Amino acid sequence: MNERTLSSAQTFWMKFVFPATWIPMFGLGTVALFLAGCGHRSTPEVLTADERLHRTLTGTWTNGAGLLVLELDGSYWEQWSTRTSPTRIWASEGLWSATNDVLVFTCTNSRSWGTTNRLPEGTESARIVSIGDRTLLLSGSAYQTSSLTRKY
Repeated sequence: MNERTLSSAQTFWMKFVFPATWIPMFGLGTVALFLAGCGHRSTPEVLTADERLHRTLTGTWTNGAGLLVLELDGSYWEQWSTRTSPTRIWASEGLWSATNDVLVFTCTNSRSWGTTNRLPEGTESARIVSIGDRTLLLSGSAYQTSSLTRKY
């Protein structure tokens, strides 16, 4: 009878050594990724007053006649309309910033419907009278005194 070899020289390595190496390595890698994702910073993030104000203002605000959306990246868009007939709509977009309780809008694009009046392009500011989790009170030339509510 002829003797036949049913396995190769790599059988021992592929059945025992290789799995004993890669299984723990993948396990350790998974645990390391989990711990890194759940880890916390060694120093807490310290924000200036203006950075806290910027984060607080970011969101969508409304007063029933329109919408003001302040994006985290410093861009904004707004749309306001009259509540009476004929309906007139004003919309603008641009950049915003907040410093020392003053909200500054730099309009880069303005449109209107139902009227020839448009919001002026350029810079306009409004003083932040008060701000809470849900309410924002602005005072300024274009806003006179406006109370806005955060829309969720």
